[in-house]
Amino acid sequence: MLCDLSIPEVWYLAGLIATDGYFRCNSTAIAISLCGESEHELLQSILDKFESNNYVKYYKSSNNSYQIEISSQRFRNLLISFFNIPEHDKTSFVKVPTNITNEDCIKAYILGCLDGDGCITGINNRKCRAVLLTKSEDFISGLVDIITTYCDCKVIKKYKDNYPMFVISGNKNCLQFLDWVYSTSSTLYLKRKKEKYLKVKDIVCSSMKVK
Repeated sequence: MLCDLSIPEVWYLAGLIATDGYFRCNSTAIAISLCGESEHELLQSILDKFESNNYVKYYKSSNNSYQIEISSQRFRNLLISFFNIPEHDKTSFVKVPTNITNEDCIKAYILGCLDGDGCITGINNRKCRAVLLTKSEDFISGLVDIITTYCDCKVIKKYKDNYPMFVISGNKNCLQFLDWVYSTSSTLYLKRKKEKYLKVKDIVCSSMKVK
């Protein structure tokens, strides 16, 4: 199951690893570290989904972070060769996959990336915005190309402190993207971030009705 490219959850996991995971040196293990109770729930869901006997580790000395490891040489090879995640200096040189199985899977991949390094704003100022910032120029450019190909929304590539980022703003435009990405059939998602999306959607839709 872990290497079945027809399963959206595999793509979600690859997107999450591309942004928030790393390869263990001299090992077959891939580690994912996240902070927060919703993040703990997500990590446990990943282990459950792929029927892993591993457990979620807690590191109080590291900003109360949680971590899981997935040990599979075959999956590791898939991440490197198919999903273009390098073993070394991943943050600088990661790229997006070039062979896309189907739209549902790529939605799951984008959602995994968004749950890893992305953020959603708009609850306080009613201005919906989705942003993802990282170090890899190729990665951001690839995400922009994928989103504009599959979703009819406007994506802008910008820079912050010399780091590339994509920005999707404007209430209607941003919600179009978020509605698209959250329509994936993947059962894996960060609950805290999805709840934020639903709150933003409710606020923005309410304000549009008032107008």
